[in-house]
This record gives sequence, C-alpha cells and structure tokens, in this order.
Amino acid sequence: MILFFSGTGNSRLVAEMLSKHLGDKTVDISELLRSDDEPLPESERVIWVFPVHSWGMPQILVRYLSSAVFPQWFGETGHFMVATCGDDAGCTHDVWRKAMRRHGWTHYGAYTVIMPNTYVALPGFDVDSQSLEQSKLADMPERVRHIARAISVRAKVDDVVKGAVPGLKTHVVYPLFMAALTSPSHFKVDEKRCIGCGRCERRCPLSNVKLSAEHVPTWGKNCTMCLACYHVCPSHAINYGPFTSGKGQYLAPDKLQG
Repeated sequence: MILFFSGTGNSRLVAEMLSKHLGDKTVDISELLRSDDEPLPESERVIWVFPVHSWGMPQILVRYLSSAVFPQWFGETGHFMVATCGDDAGCTHDVWRKAMRRHGWTHYGAYTVIMPNTYVALPGFDVDSQSLEQSKLADMPERVRHIARAISVRAKVDDVVKGAVPGLKTHVVYPLFMAALTSPSHFKVDEKRCIGCGRCERRCPLSNVKLSAEHVPTWGKNCTMCLACYHVCPSHAINYGPFTSGKGQYLAPDKLQG
C-alpha cells in the first residue's frame, strides 16, 4: 500500500508511478482524514510518500502519525519512505525513522525524488525556471523506477539527497519554521483579481479553504502550508503576506510517461 499526501501534485504523481511499477494500491492520507471510518486495506508493505516541508515532514503527516489508530498488521509489515523535494531533504529520513520506531514498526529504505520547487512563501524562494522544471520532471520516471526496484527487494538504505548542513536544517530550522511560519492567517486575497471560481476550495487537501457568500476564499486553522491554494489560483489573486507577490506558480501534470 502506498500512503501519500500531496498538495501541488508532485507526491501524488510519484505515488501513482510507484503504484504502476509495484502494483500497490494508493491511499490519499487527506481522504483518510475526511473519512476516518474507512479501514486500511491489508498490504505486504507500506510506502509513505510525501513532500518535504522545510527539511522535515509536513505537519499533516506528523499529526496523522501521532493521532491515527493503525491496524495491527502495520506492526507486522515493512515500511518505506519516498519523499519529494525541490533541492534537498536534510535529515527528513531520520525524523521519519524516529516516527516508525516510536510505533514499533519495521522500517526499510528511505528515498528522495527531486521535483519542481513549490515553496514561495519566504524571500529568496520561488518556483523553478521552466527549463529546470521540465528537466526535473524528465528525470523523475527513471528515479522512481530505481526506487521501485529497491523497494521490491526490501533494501534497507538511506538513498536521500541531504544537502549542506542537513542536521541544522532539520533539527533547528524545521521546528522554528513549523512554530512561526505556517499560520494560515497570512493568506490574503486580492478581491479585484479574484474571480470566485472556487478552485482553491476544491484543491485544498484538508478542506481548509471556504468561499464566503461573496465568493471570496477564507482560511480556517487546519492548514499544512502545502500552498496548493496559491498555486491553483488562475488569476494569481492569492498571496501569503508580502512574500509571494510577483512569484511564479506550479502544479504537477496529471500524468508523465515512464
């Protein structure tokens, strides 16, 4: 089984490609959170696919791992991590393995897949150029095939791009980021540009965006800072404070060959 969370579609794309190679069923964690009575299908392995947020796991995955009730067979199978990131993942794999150990689950390989950048909510961060975006997407299928082969033989490796000073990024920057820079209160709408299409509401994986009576989006507190609402807006009417003004947008394609 492939348990995945995805905001802008990168991790969904990787999960679907892994499913194609391995035959494992994909299960969207955001859908599980909306219908927690749905039982998880028993599987010979669990592959956790998710985006890296500030060199760590997304808040929604942290909450899910700490609060969900998991079936007994989770402790009798093997677990794998496949994380998508724009450049590097720091020590995200260590955070994930710690969560696996806390539950007493057997953990095998941890992998990263480089995908187009989506984080734009701080100075110095923007989407990739079109050429770099296309290059990353072109490299992704072969990388996923390699990971699928390693998972099929239950390789116990850390095949991850850590980047420079990974410990500092994950163990210092990540907790500071989660504490101070993930509030949905900073989302703003340019009502002159907003066309009231509702794409932001429909795209939000946590159903955290609602249209007001005037068809203007508003945000609740259940936000994981995936920025899907920002990227999906066709009129570029959504910003996160002053930081996203003039920056690009990105949504993963529906499918890739490979």
